[in-house]
Amino acid sequence: MTPSEEGDHARATADLVARTVGEAFRCAQTTPVSASPRTAQPTAAPSAGSFALGDFTIWGIDGDAVTAADFTYNSSAKTLTVNTDAHFAIQNTDQTKVTSGADAGRIANPSSASIVVPAGRNAFMAMEGLGIEGDQPVDIKAGGSLTIILGDGTRNELCSTNINHAALHCPTGASLIIDDAMLNRTADGRHIVPENGKVPYDCTLSNGKAVSRNDPLSTLESNLPGELYAWAPRLLRRASDRTTWAHLEISLIATRTSLRAI
Repeated sequence: MTPSEEGDHARATADLVARTVGEAFRCAQTTPVSASPRTAQPTAAPSAGSFALGDFTIWGIDGDAVTAADFTYNSSAKTLTVNTDAHFAIQNTDQTKVTSGADAGRIANPSSASIVVPAGRNAFMAMEGLGIEGDQPVDIKAGGSLTIILGDGTRNELCSTNINHAALHCPTGASLIIDDAMLNRTADGRHIVPENGKVPYDCTLSNGKAVSRNDPLSTLESNLPGELYAWAPRLLRRASDRTTWAHLEISLIATRTSLRAI
């Protein structure tokens, strides 16, 4: 890949971040996400109905039930395709965590599989300790949408190992919302888009909490917000003259985000 192509890749990654930040983590073009009045109930451990597929453990949340039949796992391609709109939680079956340093709390043995959201699907997925390091960790197809909920207290990580693929792929025509366990939605299912860095109107959240116009955005945050780290290819880590094309890190912590080149 030429420096020009690498620059295009870095700019594309930065564009994903800009769209994510621009509308309270909404990366949306032409496909809206169906609103749901249900309240997300964070679940730190798998429920009795959980099951394993590949490297992952999955279970239903928010009153929804899911089974292995709601997903397609391709062991050869290392892909987990979501074939349901039911709300579900997912975590690595191996929950061994890094215990020290900057990566403390992240999954020590990430999966190499990819999660795929196909066109026409409105997926709702809670990350409850997820670590993927592979070709394209999350791939939302054009015409598909994904809502990601970051489980309370979790540190989730997506890292692409392919220089041409994003860690969290949201192309034109796809939609992405990232939130913490306190959904930024009203009781009647409207997504709350901040205005001037504040709550835009008086409303009741889907969990019953009342908020007022001009309240700080911290009123929309969980008390222990989860985190998501999405990395562009580590292969972009180069020395000397290639440092200009160093990879970008997206750090999503509740309703706050930062972007930095490394």
